[in-house]
Amino acid sequence: MGRRRIGEIMVDEGFITEEQLEKALQDQKKGVERLGETVIRLSFITRIQRDEIVKIQMEDMAG
Repeated sequence: MGRRRIGEIMVDEGFITEEQLEKALQDQKKGVERLGETVIRLSFITRIQRDEIVKIQMEDMAG
């Protein structure tokens, strides 16, 4: 299995919906912030949840 992108992790782990991911990706294209910051700004997740998602991503990468 390849590395999951952070948006995939957010949806796969139930933090956000596919629709919220699509909205965040569209919104992100307007600026330069990372997806994690965009979903926080849109109030889809908290910073604590973002940190948990990044931890999951790091664990995925470690195998």
